[in-house]
Parts: sequence; structure tokens; C-alpha cells
Amino acid sequence: MLSALEVNMLRSSEERNLLLCVVFVGASSLLISLYRRDILWITTSILYMVLMWGVSKIEMEEKDEYRFYLLKNDLFLWTLFPLLLGASGIARVIDIYFIFRSIFFAIVISILGFTIILNLEHHTSFRPNFHFTIVFVILFTIGAATILEIGRFISDQFLGTELLEGNLHFMSDLLWISIFSIFIGNRLKNYLKETKAPGLERIKTYFERTAKERDHKEDFLKILNLAFCRYDNRWFLFIARILQIGILVTVIYGMMVNSASVAGWAIFSFLLTIYPDVFSRDTKRSIPPLFTLWVSAVLFIYSVGRPLGFYQLIGWWAEITHLLSGTVVAVLIFLVLVYVNKISKTLYIIPWMLPLFVLIFMVPVGVIWEIGEFLFDLSFGTRLQAGLEDTVYDLIFDVFGALVSIFIAYLYFPPKIWDTKESS
Repeated sequence: MLSALEVNMLRSSEERNLLLCVVFVGASSLLISLYRRDILWITTSILYMVLMWGVSKIEMEEKDEYRFYLLKNDLFLWTLFPLLLGASGIARVIDIYFIFRSIFFAIVISILGFTIILNLEHHTSFRPNFHFTIVFVILFTIGAATILEIGRFISDQFLGTELLEGNLHFMSDLLWISIFSIFIGNRLKNYLKETKAPGLERIKTYFERTAKERDHKEDFLKILNLAFCRYDNRWFLFIARILQIGILVTVIYGMMVNSASVAGWAIFSFLLTIYPDVFSRDTKRSIPPLFTLWVSAVLFIYSVGRPLGFYQLIGWWAEITHLLSGTVVAVLIFLVLVYVNKISKTLYIIPWMLPLFVLIFMVPVGVIWEIGEFLFDLSFGTRLQAGLEDTVYDLIFDVFGALVSIFIAYLYFPPKIWDTKESS
């Protein structure tokens, strides 16, 4: 039988050996990536070492140290081979036998997404829960893979490489990576349910609302009114109605010229513009006129672009629409995060983290939209996507729109909306 002192020394030795392995693998991957001048795996190797080091610094009670060591060992083993294969370039050769490329990058980045949650949970006052963690890992994986694909596009454009064969290749990669990220999220869900490692108790708690907040529509409307309460001008609503009529005219025009894409997207846009009214009638509370105008204006600009020929006359029209729509979607993501933050008993997002999560969540939303256009083109023979360059710039301007909306949120939204209390 080993004494308590010998057991503690053995545990310390195992922890030290694991940390040395992490440093060795990370440093090796970094040096190999530097030799190959592979910016992707240089960045990934640095991120790996920083995050795994942060996990190693998480302190546990003595009775729980070994079980938490087993969790860290799992994270190390899951990233070991994908990281080395990616950094060495072997992954690029193996990838051609899979449905989509970058499968090893997706595996590594999803695990690093989970370590981000671990680090934030233990080193800051941020408090995640089970559902937020799963969603974060999925969206973080999609977002990182999207940045990878955009990086390949930039490399092809400015460095003369030939990493992307065209828009079909680009969208196929994003489609399969999105599907694969959901698979990873499902595996993580099962792992969290099965593992008994300490340090995951709060992460494993399910989303639970406070006892006072039960009507989710009315609760969210309170946040929406708080955000846009500064101006309440009736002219905003009048102009919004005119824009909605303009979208209806576009629907009629699309039917007259037998253009399914024009009519279809205009109908979709019109339904989105009237949804705030339906929401308002259901809750018996008014929607801020400025918000209704903002949504209607963006959807009007998007709808009339094709019938009026703006996409052909103005080279950056598509980018303008994505910039504007990005502001609306990002603000909605921001408000949803604020809402969930305020009413959840098991989730607490530090106010300064809100913009970061908006950016992380915004990229996958743009990807889902582009996948929708891609599948619509394949199914109905339309040309919503003009090519690889058009798709990439759309995604980039979605992010620009998110940055603009974050800037607006800091300047426009009242300080009260940023005030949050740590959940119990």
C-alpha cells in the first residue's frame, strides 16, 4: 500500500509529465509549422499551448485532482495526432480521401473550443451551462473552419497558391464541416453526460430560467424596447410601411416576369418584415418603430437589388446588403445573449465578453445563409451565388456588419442593458 505522501508525489509526477508532453507536442508542431511556413498550423499550435497550459493551471481539491487529470489526459490524447498530422502536412495528403478536407483541423479546433470554455469557467467569473457549451463548440468549429477557407482564398489571390478549385469546392467544404461540427457537438454532449470528472459540475448544469421570468416573448420584448427606447418616432413606422409595400411590389414584379428567385426571396423578405407586427400582436406590446424601420430598410434593399439591376450596375451591391444585414443579425444575437444572460440561473456572460460571443456566433449564421443560397442554386438552377469571390466577400462583409453593430451597441444602447448579475 502506498502512503498518502507517495500517492500525492505520484499524482504530481503524472501531472508534470502530462504538461511536459503538452509543451513538447505544441512546441514540435510550432517548429514544424514555422519550417513549412504554414500560418494556419502556426496559429493553431500557439492556441493549443496557451489553452492547454491554462487548463493545467486549473486548481482542484486534492481528492479530485486525479480525476481531473484524467480529463486533461483525454483532451491531450484527442488533439495529439490531429495536431501533429496537420502541422507536418500529412493531414493535407490524408484529407483527399475524406468527403471534405480539413477534418483534422476541425477535430483539433472543436476540442480547443471546449478548452476555451474550461479556461473561461475556471479563470474568470464567466459561468457556462450544458446547452451553451454544446452550441459554442459547434459554432466555434464552423467559424474557425470558415476563417480557414477564407484564408485559403486570400492565399490563392495574393500568394499564387491553388488551394481552392472554385465556389463548389468552397461551399462543399463548409457544408460538410457544418455537418461534422454537429456530430462533434453530439459526441461532446454524450461525453459530458458520462464523465464524472470534477470541474465540470457547473458546465454540466442544464439551462434553467429564473422563477420570475417565464413568458419568453414578453421577456425578450423588454430587452428590445430597452435597447431601442431612445427614439420613438411615428414617422419611422410610416416609412417602414412604405418599404414593406415596396417589397410587395417586388413580389408582383417577380411573378410577372416568371422569376422564381426574385418573387421567392421578396416573399421571404416581406414575411420577415411583418413578423415584428405578429410578435407585437401576440404579446400585446408594441415593437420599437426604429427597429421595425431598420429591419424593413435592410430587407427592402436586398429585395429590390435584382429587379432594379443594382447587382449588375453597382459592383459592391451584394457586399452592401450583407454589411447591412450583418448589423441586424448581430444586434439580434447580442440582444438574445443579453436576454438569456439576464433570465438564466445557470449562465453568466461577463459584459465585456458579449461582443466576442457575437462575433463567434455571427460567422456561422453567415455560413448557414450561404449554404442556403448554395443549395437553392443546386435545386432550382438559380444564380444567387455569382462565384467564389462573391461568396467569400459576402461572408467577410457579414463580419464587418457585426463589427459595426457592436460599435453601435456601445454608443447607442443604454448602460442598463449591459448591467448583468452573476447567476447563482
